Amino acid sequence: MRTVNRIVAALVALAFLVGGVLVAVEIVLGLAGRDPWIIPWDAWYRDARQHDWATASVRWLFAAIGAAGVALVGLQIVPRRPATLPFRSDNDGELVIGRKSVESTLARAATRIDGVDRASTRLGKTTVAVKAHSHRRDPGDLAGVVTDAVRNAHHRLQPNQTRDVRVQLKHRNRR
Repeated sequence: MRTVNRIVAALVALAFLVGGVLVAVEIVLGLAGRDPWIIPWDAWYRDARQHDWATASVRWLFAAIGAAGVALVGLQIVPRRPATLPFRSDNDGELVIGRKSVESTLARAATRIDGVDRASTRLGKTTVAVKAHSHRRDPGDLAGVVTDAVRNAHHRLQPNQTRDVRVQLKHRNRR
């Protein structure tokens, strides 16, 4: 979600920058007595003088502006996953580790298992979701072994909150 917010913020900032530069150029052209260059402000002014607030086109314009504002506020209200997670340290203090680091550590623990080609993990509030891929046609109890390895790796990190480990194992189909 942070990426979406950054992209939206950059686009809005770029729109304001371009709009501000265009308005400045139009003001200078207007002071010089020249016709509008890009923004037809004279036609907009005449149109605004002819329509009152009750006109349907004016209401639709304000509704669109209001909807865009509500959407931007909604993007900011949506709760985000914390970027860092608290862990216990050996000297009775609290240690903060980045979420991506913890997820990659747990994924490495899964890929160390014989038969697991690649794995990815995602930390939730109460779970660790593991997606593991195997080249084996018959994985046997590989999902259980991966679950134990990830659970042990998570326990070694000494988290403040224990999480259930859920493994989704994809393997080659039998032929």
